[in-house]
Amino acid sequence: MKVTFQELTTRKVIVRAIKTSLIVGTILNLINQGDLIIAQNFELINWGKIILTYSVPLLVSGFSIARTNSLSRK
Repeated sequence: MKVTFQELTTRKVIVRAIKTSLIVGTILNLINQGDLIIAQNFELINWGKIILTYSVPLLVSGFSIARTNSLSRK
């Protein structure tokens, strides 16, 4: 299960991970804080949660893509 930093930081992995993060993070943020976002009640929104909600799918998908790419080369 070894993935190198070089495999994680290729342009292809980063772009695909960002796309996945934008889709999944947006859905999760709408589920968790959608009422505040739609009401534009920005002072009550937990910005730390929003950052984490986008960061977790970014890291998970980036690792998964890099892992799949490394396994397919073997």
